[in-house]
Amino acid sequence: MDAPNLPRESELTANQLVALAGDIKHWGAELGFGQIGVSDVDLARAETRLMEWLAQGFHGEMRYFDRHGARRPPRYRGGRGGQGATRRRVISRAQSARPES
Repeated sequence: MDAPNLPRESELTANQLVALAGDIKHWGAELGFGQIGVSDVDLARAETRLMEWLAQGFHGEMRYFDRHGARRPPRYRGGRGGQGATRRRVISRAQSARPES
C-alpha cells in the first residue's frame, strides 16, 4: 500500500485527480475506515454562502461573525493574486463508534 510519488496537484489532469481520489478511498478501506471522502473546496463560493448566511441572521448571538465574517488571511482566500487556496482538497474519514454486533 505504498503511496506513489505524485506530482503537485497543479500538474495533475482532471482524470488523474479522480483516479487519486479513488486510490485514497481504496487505501482508507484497506485501513479499516468506514468511509473516506475527498472534497473540492471552492472558498470563493463558500464565502458568498457565508455572507448570505450572516445576512439572514443565522449566526444568532455570535457577534464575532458580524465583526469578522469575511476577514480571512489572503492565504485562505486564494493567496497572492487570488490563486492557490481555491485548489485545495479536504480528505475526511468516517468511522462508526458502534461496536460490531
